[in-house]
Amino acid sequence: MESKIQNQSDDSQSMDVETEPEEPIMTPFEFFMSLPRNVPDPGQTHLPPKRRSTPKRTLVLDLDETLVHSDIAPTQTYKEVVSFMSHGRLCNVYVSYRPFLLEFLKAASQKFEVVAFTASQKAYADQVLKNIDPQRKLIKHRLYRESCYEYKGNYIKDLRVLGRDLKDVIIVDNSVLSFAFQLDNGIPILSWFNDPEDRELCNLVTLLDELNSAPDIRPALKASYDLSRFG
Repeated sequence: MESKIQNQSDDSQSMDVETEPEEPIMTPFEFFMSLPRNVPDPGQTHLPPKRRSTPKRTLVLDLDETLVHSDIAPTQTYKEVVSFMSHGRLCNVYVSYRPFLLEFLKAASQKFEVVAFTASQKAYADQVLKNIDPQRKLIKHRLYRESCYEYKGNYIKDLRVLGRDLKDVIIVDNSVLSFAFQLDNGIPILSWFNDPEDRELCNLVTLLDELNSAPDIRPALKASYDLSRFG
C-alpha cells in the first residue's frame, strides 16, 4: 500500500493487505510541520523492566529496508519464503537479508539491548525475525504496529513506549519520519533493496562503538545529523 508521505521509504505500509481511502500526498516537510506538538505520554511501557545483566544502552532496529527487504513475488536475490496469515488469508513473501546482517546483530547484541521495532504486522514480522534469530539471543524484544502512534495513515515509533531513559536509546531506521518524535535519537540508514555490495551495517558497528562512550547519545547524534532542523 502506498504511503501518504511522498518519498517515505519505511515499513509503515508494508505487508498490509488492507486498503485505505486515498488522501493528498504530503511532502516530508509538510508532514513534520503538521505533527502535533504535545503528544500525550503513552503511559504504558511496552517492554519489561531491565535486568541487572541488561546492557545500559538500547538499540532499536527497524525491519523492512533496514535489515531485510521483502517482495510479494520471487526475485533473483531472495533467500527465504515467509508464510503468514493476514486478515484470514495466507500470504507468502520472498525475503532477502541485508549484507552482514548476522555479523552486525552479533556485534550489537554484545553491547546493546537490541529491540526490533517494526510498523509491519506481527504475523509477518515474527516469521522474518524467527528466521533471523530463531533462539532470540540477538534481538531481545520485538515491537510491532500496535506499539506505533498512527498519524494521518502513517506509523511513528514513539520511543517513550520502551520505558527506557532516552539518553541511552538509539533508533536505526531508513525513514526519518518513523522516529519523528525523537529525532535526536535516530540514525538514518540508507534504504536497502537488493545491493549485494552494501556495507551500511558494517559502518554502523563502528558508529555505535563511538556513540557508546557518550554520556548522552542525543548531543552526539545531533552533532552528526542534526535531524531536529526538520521538526
